Amino acid sequence: MKQYGKIILTYGLFLGWLVSFPFHGPLLQKMANSKDVAATFYSLTYTVAPAVFLIGYAFFWVRDNVEPKNILTTMRLSLITCLAGTALLFLLPPPWWYGLLVVMGIATVLYIIGWSYFYTRVVPVHLKMKVMALVIITGNSIYYLVNINLYRVSLTAMAAVMFTLLLACLLLTQKLSLGHPIPIPLEQAPFPVKLIFIVCLYFFIIKLNGGLTFHVIDPVLNALFRGQYDFYVMLPYLAALFLLYYFGDKLPRLLPIYLGTFLLGVSHLSFILFGNTVAGYFLTETLLQSGWALLNLFLWTLFGIIASVYGRPLQICSFAFMANLLAAFTGGVIGVYLLESMPNFRLWTASFAILVIFLTYLIIPWLQKRAEQDIYNHGLAEIGETAAAVLNGEWSDDKSMLETVISEFALLSEREKEVTELLVQGFTYKYIAHHLNISENTVKTHAKNIYAKLKLKNKKEIIQRVYDFRHGH
Repeated sequence: MKQYGKIILTYGLFLGWLVSFPFHGPLLQKMANSKDVAATFYSLTYTVAPAVFLIGYAFFWVRDNVEPKNILTTMRLSLITCLAGTALLFLLPPPWWYGLLVVMGIATVLYIIGWSYFYTRVVPVHLKMKVMALVIITGNSIYYLVNINLYRVSLTAMAAVMFTLLLACLLLTQKLSLGHPIPIPLEQAPFPVKLIFIVCLYFFIIKLNGGLTFHVIDPVLNALFRGQYDFYVMLPYLAALFLLYYFGDKLPRLLPIYLGTFLLGVSHLSFILFGNTVAGYFLTETLLQSGWALLNLFLWTLFGIIASVYGRPLQICSFAFMANLLAAFTGGVIGVYLLESMPNFRLWTASFAILVIFLTYLIIPWLQKRAEQDIYNHGLAEIGETAAAVLNGEWSDDKSMLETVISEFALLSEREKEVTELLVQGFTYKYIAHHLNISENTVKTHAKNIYAKLKLKNKKEIIQRVYDFRHGH
């Protein structure tokens, strides 16, 4: 995983800053307490502002044919904005915080969307879950350390920590590069509207419970079991992520989503039945955090895989974040209302959460069917197993093998041989044109000549020939 270190650390450090500070983090709550104001509405502002921005961005503004250097420029500017916003939040009085959090929220999603481009194009499909697991582990380990030391150090010291995280992230982001990107097998295919809609619908509904977790369950458990909460809250989450890092690729494809949804449902039952006892606290927190670890890792990895198959990572990530943030805001508003207006808020919270779980279980079979059809049975199979192996990082260029497999290979010109090698690896005409610095029409002309000389009809026949050779057919 060493070669993906910069990919892991850039977002891992940024995520640590995000969940520790502006995204309903403990540091924001401590700052609000020091000013004698409630953190809830500032947190909701930071959530809803980028969600509204993403509605316009995802549907009308985003373009995926942006040069990587321009994406990096946007990422750097976003980090500088977050650095400036962090400084001003510590210096200015609370009335100014709303405007700052709006700007920081938009900068945050622009940075993460830019990062998703490199995650999609650099990390092979079979390593995506492991890389995402390490990203989330890094970010939440930082959150854990901030949380347990929050009241042991001053706000100034915590501000220095937040600055250090963002500065380190900025330095690492400077070094990101696309290198040799993996191919996008269905880059020319229509946008997978139904698949994205179903995944985002599931994401939105299940993340309503995320709003309840942040604004009801966490504050209640924190107030009742402060000593245990600080030290235990993230341990089940991190433990589940480590298990998934080592064994996640051995599980059935959609088991994490079924199991994670089930654990969330049981955790809300535990919250209402046993939430006032120490044993009940540990049971609720273990179930809750384990469920969220499974779901967060699965869903963010799934979006990465979809983008690796269909391309358009900026747009796909925009839809994912839009669903996530709208749900977190909606769930947060519901949670605040239940906590402040309902005497028996535990019962109402659990009832609403279990209704959400029921709805998600209705969607999961639909999601499974669409994912199998669009990704695994169509997306990865469409180009043949050799090209799928490229996505999984299993292919190595081997001209001598092509010469062995295809007797007519020697008839090709040097440029035609280069094009053939890339065609066999599953790359699109558009990518080959970019890689060889020629026009797409020139690539198509070369391909036509190649098929004529090799007495083959199309790219799939070349791939099939190589596949048969590799598997002894």
